[in-house]
Amino acid sequence: MAAKQESANPMGIQVLIVDDEPTIIAMLARILGKDPIFEMDSAQTGYEAIAAAQKKTYNALVCDIVLPDIAGPDVVREMKARQCCPELVVYISGAVSTAPRNMTGNMVFVRKPFNPSQIIQALMRANRS
Repeated sequence: MAAKQESANPMGIQVLIVDDEPTIIAMLARILGKDPIFEMDSAQTGYEAIAAAQKKTYNALVCDIVLPDIAGPDVVREMKARQCCPELVVYISGAVSTAPRNMTGNMVFVRKPFNPSQIIQALMRANRS
């Protein structure tokens, strides 16, 4: 297996955003793009996210719970099995009103619609860990 791609900004927070709604990805890209500490990649399906995490090291994952191919918690479970899960997981959902049952440690649940500051505050936890 090829070596994982590392960030050009080692002090930055590398974020992988997974959502099947392009408007959510665009909004988060616009918000996170205002702060140079954040570097962001995106995927619209769970399997795209898993593939991306195998190629690059991320500090944080912002993942919709309901995706077209695989549920958000299953994305995290698969990333953990492949040893490519980011340190921080922020689950987001408009379809699910409660946090996933398997949430442990460095996991956060944010309900859609959300205030962008909720996501930024959660992501800053990755910078402290």
